[in-house]
Amino acid sequence: MGEAGIAVVGGHSVDDPEPKFGYTVIGEVHPDRLIGHGGARAGDVLFLTKPLGSGLVTTAIKRGLCPPALERYAVQVMSTLNRLASEAMIAAGATAATDVTGYGLIGHLANLAGGADVELHAVPFMDGVRDLAERDLFPDGSRRNYAAYRDQVDWGGISEVDQLMLCDAQTSGGLLVAIPPESSSGFPGTRIGTINGHGSIRVRP
Repeated sequence: MGEAGIAVVGGHSVDDPEPKFGYTVIGEVHPDRLIGHGGARAGDVLFLTKPLGSGLVTTAIKRGLCPPALERYAVQVMSTLNRLASEAMIAAGATAATDVTGYGLIGHLANLAGGADVELHAVPFMDGVRDLAERDLFPDGSRRNYAAYRDQVDWGGISEVDQLMLCDAQTSGGLLVAIPPESSSGFPGTRIGTINGHGSIRVRP
């Protein structure tokens, strides 16, 4: 919270077997810096600012099946603020954005107006999560995402494991950002596709 420049005010404690915390965040944003879901245009470039896989990792941790190095890396990813990415997207003139959290990449793509073409080979995943996926360590939330969206997506013949990985429910994920192509060079994220303007989600290997 200190890194984010946030003052923590009040609160209470709960005696529980598992550590957890939650916050209500109150703040202000200038209207000129507000980026919503609905402004993306056909041809805009899609970027993802953090790798996927935290749902698989946290499930593996709970079952005692996560390699220690992957656990440490996932904690590092989840504890990295989206501040720099959000500042970069404002500077690049982003037309639409959302964070990638509980609905997974596909669920949050569905919230962006315009539809998208996604290149699976370009989507970043944490090193080692594919092994967890092939061991069927998906959390229930990821399976619910898949059930909700699988019939709305043109999967392009990719495997069911890959489909589920794209639906993996994330904790403290990165930003999914649409940026006009003329200002997308140098954006600090991974290019994963484009807005297609057709209203549909299409995935290609």
